[in-house]
Amino acid sequence: MKHINKVAQALQTTPEIVIQVCKKLSLVINKDSTIKQEVERQLIQLKEVAAAENMSLEEAVNHLLEMRSERSSSNKVVIN
Repeated sequence: MKHINKVAQALQTTPEIVIQVCKKLSLVINKDSTIKQEVERQLIQLKEVAAAENMSLEEAVNHLLEMRSERSSSNKVVIN
């Protein structure tokens, strides 16, 4: 487990943004402000994609949430 400040430093962002991203994506932050290695990996992957697409971490999160929303709405079947 890593403290959120260390993760923010690795992502070159602030702890507040890391907290915000975790909340939006429903990723768990422990009471002692640490996160599991799996969550850290997910954040790092998101940051890598954001950088590749020339987006901020926050923009990438919003884009991901939009894609999830579109996919879930397109998977719904309407029966009359």
